[in-house]
Parts: sequence; C-alpha cells; structure tokens
Amino acid sequence: MTNINFDYHKFVDSKLASEGFKIVLIDRSYMNENLSSIKHFVNIIRNEFKKVYGWEEENDEYFLNPLVDKWKYSYAIINNSGIICMLSINSRYNECIHLHTVLVKKEYRNSGLSKYMLLKTAVTAYENDINKLELYCQKNNNGALILYLRMGFKIETIRNNMDILLTSDSLSTAELCYKSIS
Repeated sequence: MTNINFDYHKFVDSKLASEGFKIVLIDRSYMNENLSSIKHFVNIIRNEFKKVYGWEEENDEYFLNPLVDKWKYSYAIINNSGIICMLSINSRYNECIHLHTVLVKKEYRNSGLSKYMLLKTAVTAYENDINKLELYCQKNNNGALILYLRMGFKIETIRNNMDILLTSDSLSTAELCYKSIS
C-alpha cells in the first residue's frame, strides 16, 4: 500500500463512527445471531428489484452455506441503532475474493458506504496475500458500475447479456477507495 504503516482498518472504523456507522465482520457467530435481520434486509432489497432482475427471496441455507473463507471477508455496515445499512457477503475463489452479494438499503445509496466496504475488503484481501477482487454487476445498475470502475475495476466479460464480470487488483482498489474517502 502507499503507506504500509497506516492502519486502514482504524481509518475506516473512525470515519464510519464519525458518520454514525460501524462496520462488523460477518463471521459464523454474527451470522447465526443475526440471521433473521440479515435475511430480512436482503429480501427487502431482492423484492425491490424483483421485476428488474427477476430476483427471488433467499432462505436460511443461502446465508449459512459453506463458501471458502466467507467468515473472513464478509461485512455489514450498521447504524448506531444496530440496523443493517449495507451488506457484503464475499468468499475466496482460488486466488481472488469474489463479492457475491453487495446490497445497500435504499436510503443509504450514494452515501459513500460502498467505498468504506470496498476499502475494508480490499485491504483485508491484500493483507492475506490475495491480489484480485471480482464481482458480477447487472449491466443496468449504472450507479454501481460507475463506482466500481472509479475504484479500479475493469470489465472482463458479460454473462447472459445481463451480468458484467468486473475484476480489480486489491491494492489499486484500496488506494483509490482511500483517496476518494480521505
């Protein structure tokens, strides 16, 4: 990283706290304790976009599946009342971190929370010698696509004429996120 002695995790925690939020690791314990609220959060958003993307509600198994290192790279951003505002469920695929589910509650979209989440994920990946991030984004999700492209992601391919595969190296994404937040 640009400054390897700088504590990027503390930076994210401090900046989010100053805005009334906290980022939490979704480990197995957190998922089990908060399964109902996580499922409710995800299904509200899936229902919101059901007509656009054909999304259906998810069941418990979706959240409890054994993805590789899922409990090491998944995060939630919660407000001071403990309500989930953003969620990112990620896992390790070979030599990359795949961002499976990145969802933001409607009233928090375009608030900058995604940059904090990306910074936290990219730094954690980098610290664990994982140099690549990847995700699929719906091609008509302009806000998310613009954010990812600004944060160093590149378009690799389009799947089913709907989903765009984007990849980035974790260091570049971490640096671009940090610069855009600080």
